[in-house]
Amino acid sequence: MVSENGGAEAGWEKFVDARFSPLVRSEVSAAGRLAMLDAEVLSVKKAYIRALRLRNAGTSLLRLPSEVLTSILEQLKAFWPPSRRSGGHKSIVYQSGWFTTAHVCSRMREIALNSPSLWATHVNAQDISPNFIPATLLRSRDLLIDITYKWDEAIEFERPSGRSTHPMELWLSPALAHRTRRLCLREFISAKRWPVTEIPREMPQLQELVIIGLPLSESCPAFELPPHLHSMSQIRRLSLRYYRPPWDSAVFSANMVYLKLGFLDKVTLACLPTLDQFQAMLSRLPTLETLILENIHPQDCDDTDKISLPSTLRLFQLHTMHENVDRALQFTTCLRIPAQCSTLFRMQDSTFSHIRSGGSVAPKASEALVERCISNIFQFDDQDDSPQFRELIFNMCTVAGFVDTQPREHWTKGWYATPNQYEIAWQGRYRDPRFESPTRHLSSIGNVPGPGFFHTNVTLEHALAITFSANLLEIHNAVRLDYLASHATIVRRLGIIIPYPSASSLLHMLAEHLSSAPSLDEGNLRAPLFPLLETLVIHVKESVLRGAMFIAESTALTNVILARKRSDVVLPLREIIISKAAENWAVWDTLRDEVAVTFF
Repeated sequence: MVSENGGAEAGWEKFVDARFSPLVRSEVSAAGRLAMLDAEVLSVKKAYIRALRLRNAGTSLLRLPSEVLTSILEQLKAFWPPSRRSGGHKSIVYQSGWFTTAHVCSRMREIALNSPSLWATHVNAQDISPNFIPATLLRSRDLLIDITYKWDEAIEFERPSGRSTHPMELWLSPALAHRTRRLCLREFISAKRWPVTEIPREMPQLQELVIIGLPLSESCPAFELPPHLHSMSQIRRLSLRYYRPPWDSAVFSANMVYLKLGFLDKVTLACLPTLDQFQAMLSRLPTLETLILENIHPQDCDDTDKISLPSTLRLFQLHTMHENVDRALQFTTCLRIPAQCSTLFRMQDSTFSHIRSGGSVAPKASEALVERCISNIFQFDDQDDSPQFRELIFNMCTVAGFVDTQPREHWTKGWYATPNQYEIAWQGRYRDPRFESPTRHLSSIGNVPGPGFFHTNVTLEHALAITFSANLLEIHNAVRLDYLASHATIVRRLGIIIPYPSASSLLHMLAEHLSSAPSLDEGNLRAPLFPLLETLVIHVKESVLRGAMFIAESTALTNVILARKRSDVVLPLREIIISKAAENWAVWDTLRDEVAVTFF
């Protein structure tokens, strides 16, 4: 290598000597000669730059196709965003983040500048130096722009010296406003209304508007949206938190496909729509696909009202807390839900009205409301082509139904061991409901009566998979097992969630029920429990398995296997799937001869 480098150096020295040596005779004057040499030096510099480019082109990174390099920059943009911090003395220090890649080499700069999509979406516009906004506008070319500006109270008012314009106002300038497709203002105190009032009146390309405020106090659960915003009928996706447009505003139009509205949980009746206003609003949304309401529902529903959701709706979520729960439950009983619509109803309250002084709903009435909600949510129209629930999940605070059974990777996860966490997993999975089969889900937390009991209006006859929390059947005992035996007759997969040690008694209960021979009970033949069961899934936390508790559980599990093996009216199990925390149980050496055992 040294000799090769030496040879290269000698070759270049000879070349330079030939071009620059003063011994070379020339008819040109001395001044002319210097001018020629200066031109030669300039040529050498250009050649040197070209040589560097050719050298860089040989690296593994720059040998990749342009499309791959663009994809790499898109990924880098997500992991290395621009940032800012307070520099003191009312100054802000900006860090360029991924923008720096445009200065690595000419090839990377070419890729970055020729990829306008990189410059058209800014999820953290507040961290980009205002001086860079013109370059952003230029590099995005003619693409529509998406802007997300997150408020930071600690920095926002430390403006650079001599600057009278707030950086957010620059992002809302007319040049950008006319090309903005999506605008999101996040986490500013709603009482500081100027960020919202400064949104330009002329935004002809705006299709999505997101305004997420922070409430100043419980006395004001939502502010009025400025008139020029609720008249933008071209908006297709609208998400407002702690801001509300008039219920008859033009923004609720046939163009809208996504609507999310959220008020503070201490919302007053004056902020809520009347039943007529709510129904009129829905009638103006004939193409709506997603509707999410937080502490919002009609203020005056009764048992005779019928509220039809748009037939195009594919996802409806209702989250309600505290004083609104009883009214929200009443609202839910009145809904007419399209068959292809997935739903998530979440009721949470630590001070439900029946335990408050002056509460309007008694405990039994509250439980009756929950039962009516379940009856309404989990029933489809009586038509031959109506979907049926193939998978059901029950626990003390949740009931969920799926039209299609879920893939294996979804029911072999640790979060099943904590029943209340199921709801979180559900929300994360159904981000785009248009590509999912319909799902119905109701959960309650706190003093709201739990929906997690087996209800006669939840159809079990079509279920291929059922999962329930052990403490649920522990409370409702064998009566519920008899109900399951007579209705859930085609179940292939049974999931059991064991949230605490004493709940393991369910395994003993199952074994006892399975080992009992069919007999006449009050003149009726007891039906076998899950005669087609192939897979038993047990979700148990490691903390539940501490101590000698596993001895009772493994004994009960063995009894379940042997009971099914001896039975003439049910098929033997094919597989047991259990949390990895139970992998060290000695019982597996025995059971593996009878059934396949899998850990997750």
